Amino acid sequence: MHIGLEAVGTVCKQRRKQQGLNQNQAAERAGTTRSDISAIENSRYRGALWALNNYLGLLGLTIAVAEHQRPGWDELDSLFSSDED
Repeated sequence: MHIGLEAVGTVCKQRRKQQGLNQNQAAERAGTTRSDISAIENSRYRGALWALNNYLGLLGLTIAVAEHQRPGWDELDSLFSSDED
């Protein structure tokens, strides 16, 4: 499943609250800072991948990497509708 950065932050915040953790507690358990947790949850994180990975692991989530698939020529017509209709 692919979700945008805003959704990642939202899911993280919901999971953290479900576990009954505040940002300070989550940061301590993930080995990072409260400001990192806040940045992740607000889609502003630009820090180390290990900190994001630790936080996601604490929440029972994981990072996945997938190859970006571009549409083929035969798929372009279905992606862009014509205004001439």
